[in-house]
Amino acid sequence: MSREHVELVMDIGGHEGPIQLGTAFPTPTGRGSVRIAVELGAAAVASAAGATSAAKVLGTIDPDLRWHEGQHYAPAGVFGFLRDSSPDRWGRRLMDRRRARERRLGVTSAPARLNEWDYLLGVDDRYRLGALRLRRPDGQWCMPPGEREAPPFIHLRRLQQAAQRVEDDAGDDHPDEVDILLQPGSSLGGARPKATVVDPAGSLWIAKFPSTSDTHDVGMWEVLTNGLARSCGITAPEMRAVRVLEGHHIALIQRFDRRPDGSRIHVASAMTMTGNVDGAGAASGAGYLDIAEALITYGADPTACLQQLWRRIVFHMLVANADDHLRNHAFLLRPGKGWLLAPAYDINPLPGATALSLNVSEAENAIDLDLALSVAEAFRIPHAEARKIMSDMRASVAQWRKLARHYQLSSAECDRMADAFHLAT
Repeated sequence: MSREHVELVMDIGGHEGPIQLGTAFPTPTGRGSVRIAVELGAAAVASAAGATSAAKVLGTIDPDLRWHEGQHYAPAGVFGFLRDSSPDRWGRRLMDRRRARERRLGVTSAPARLNEWDYLLGVDDRYRLGALRLRRPDGQWCMPPGEREAPPFIHLRRLQQAAQRVEDDAGDDHPDEVDILLQPGSSLGGARPKATVVDPAGSLWIAKFPSTSDTHDVGMWEVLTNGLARSCGITAPEMRAVRVLEGHHIALIQRFDRRPDGSRIHVASAMTMTGNVDGAGAASGAGYLDIAEALITYGADPTACLQQLWRRIVFHMLVANADDHLRNHAFLLRPGKGWLLAPAYDINPLPGATALSLNVSEAENAIDLDLALSVAEAFRIPHAEARKIMSDMRASVAQWRKLARHYQLSSAECDRMADAFHLAT
């Protein structure tokens, strides 16, 4: 009997077309858990050893993957490039809810607990992050049952209501509303409720919905912070805010892993490119110097990306964004050239924060502008130039109240958030 497997395909466009990497298959480890093995094909291994643009793609998609024929197993059980293609907490929560309902209705006798293989295959191919695609032995791309198109912007309020039902554990009373989140929402990382939606031009966006646990207008503050980042010379995706509840907005972020024609751009998390695992951060010694090393090793434009990364360190401090973990930094593949730093995303001010998630120096992660200055030269910025950049950024972020008034955020809410911006004042 043949084992269960899927073909791994990199669909990066270009004249060489999709690149067949090999296959992936699950291997049980006990108690329903699995690790995912990768078996590279002879053609892929030969290509990786060549001088073509395909070789430059294959050789750097995952630092833990060794390019020789045969079966490969990741130290952590799942290779980073597959982990990046799998859902994070919100997507897994949706898949878990579907499995529980299917078992209760007798639709499936599959185990109640999903494993890493289930999560990987449960993502809709149309919305899967990056350029990695999974193809079944019958030649069809992996598509969950009951496939749905990404909903248009006009359905945002309905999606928000469905997300709230999932958070309230009331989704089983309204299965149709929960199902509309599943395909377009399962591909996305993070814990907040979200889904992929499509604008009138056909471009994909991420809709991040208010959470039932929010104590302030998280969506609007993320949009505001995105605007501040742009004013500080930081590359960031286009964002919009849509009001859905009194004092709460949906944040819309244009996906940067798709071109205007719909073709795919491959994305790798900093977690993958630095060889780390979920949860790695300052406590385990992980930090911005690790990201810098990956940019130097694999980067298409190391100097520009390093300087951009340093600006982001400073900005995270100026807005007290303490959620700057390795999944919240990413790389974009430039075929034939290497990797570039992806646009900055998931930046949210947090009043009271005193430390970043990642180390800034080898062993320090304090929100301290002097600490950021002390490492500037490691990011190829002379000390005097770094001081000037920091001064300009502080002046830009100091305009946060003016921007908050533009977005009609209340004075009371601004007062509650003010501590997050104290280094800019």
